[in-house]
Amino acid sequence: MPKPSSIVAPTVLVLNGVEDITEIVRIYLEDLGFSVVTGQADAARRSRFDLKSVVDTHKPAVVIFDVSPPYDVNYRYLNVLRTAGPLQGLPVVITTTNEKRLREFTATTEPVIEIFGKPYDMGQVAAAVKRALGSADAT
Repeated sequence: MPKPSSIVAPTVLVLNGVEDITEIVRIYLEDLGFSVVTGQADAARRSRFDLKSVVDTHKPAVVIFDVSPPYDVNYRYLNVLRTAGPLQGLPVVITTTNEKRLREFTATTEPVIEIFGKPYDMGQVAAAVKRALGSADAT
């Protein structure tokens, strides 16, 4: 049995456009034992944040991605990242300001782990991250 200090916490990459929300999510997940890396989704889309380097360096196991308006543009960007970009093969938990509007775009694309509209329950987001990791205690 490995010593507790030798167990590496899974890394979660949080991409959100609101710094305060990003910080809340980071603190909450770190309190649960996750390693968390953060960035701005819009900055990545505009090439002001090197998402590929962050993914290559930190090797996240799960991504929490906030899809903000314009929903169609940002959801298409997320799908590019998931199909041919640095998020390829990674499970994605989606947060958004308007869950109903975003579901109009997700109905015809590949499934996502979960979509949470704001304000979202951090316990539910953490449970979705654990489900994405295949954790047995994700109830």
